[in-house]
Amino acid sequence: MLCDLESCEPYEPLQCDTRNERAMRMGSLALLRAVERAQGKWTPPVHAKRPHAPPVLKIHPAPCEAVGQRIVRLTASAFGYTVDEMLARKRSRRLVLARIVAARLLRNERWKHNGEHKFSLPQIARILRRTDHSTICYSLEMFGPYRRQYPEMKALYNLLRRRLAQ
Repeated sequence: MLCDLESCEPYEPLQCDTRNERAMRMGSLALLRAVERAQGKWTPPVHAKRPHAPPVLKIHPAPCEAVGQRIVRLTASAFGYTVDEMLARKRSRRLVLARIVAARLLRNERWKHNGEHKFSLPQIARILRRTDHSTICYSLEMFGPYRRQYPEMKALYNLLRRRLAQ
């Protein structure tokens, strides 16, 4: 049975009543605070003082373009091309393999302090003069099958990887 407004007693909060439950009954937390302020019951929450830690900024030094150019130069010379020939729009099988090896080597470059990639896919695309990073995604995807299919590519990749590790 619902009570009449005249016969209802004013709402008395229970000990187990939480602030949010009361706020939901009253309609909003702001309304609850306004009522508690008017009644003199509201006190601002006391937060434990924690020592202020400086914010951790995730700033990576810009990858050195010289590293990217060195990888491209080494790859081109290993495959017997100039840099301009390797980065041209031509799609002969050997040029494609050279670009795929260069993309893989660029993607394998990592920062020593946190192990993250030095070059993002769009950065690799710019270094290899491609228009879109999706080309690089496909190149990296096809690296495994091509490496199994073309033993010369596998040998040159391993040689370049060892040379870059020095």
